[in-house]
Amino acid sequence: MEPLVRTLVDADIAAVVNMNEFVFRMSGTKKTILKFCSTSNCLGLVVEAENQVIAGFLLLEAKERKIVVHRLCVHPDFERRGYAKALILAASDQMNDRQHLLVVDVCEINMQACLLLKSLGMKSQLIRGLYHPLDGVRFYFNNKADDQLTKDQAPNSPSD
Repeated sequence: MEPLVRTLVDADIAAVVNMNEFVFRMSGTKKTILKFCSTSNCLGLVVEAENQVIAGFLLLEAKERKIVVHRLCVHPDFERRGYAKALILAASDQMNDRQHLLVVDVCEINMQACLLLKSLGMKSQLIRGLYHPLDGVRFYFNNKADDQLTKDQAPNSPSD
């Protein structure tokens, strides 16, 4: 059964904030997430587990020629079940005819995320000091190229 990905709604905010604070060890994110989601070119997506519990979320920003993923988070209780992959594929579905680039920045030590994005056919570029003092990896998918980001790729990818 495919994971259900849907638009983040007000009723999801508490679960998303709690997950963000738990996973990233950051407090005070409710105001930031609410402000982000109220911006016209930004969108929040959530993925539900079988029991309608929110297993993860993604925050993206639509720019003129690209979609930028600002936050991708799956709760540790739901890792390796396809939820991160479903969110990335849903983000790629948000691209329109002018937006041909999907961009996801990841800290280089987050190997699960790096392996997942690589398995989905995304290209990568090392960026020194992106997460000062750590380096980051910018993953990108260009839908104008011959590359395809499809549900058929990487059925058992590491971060699913």
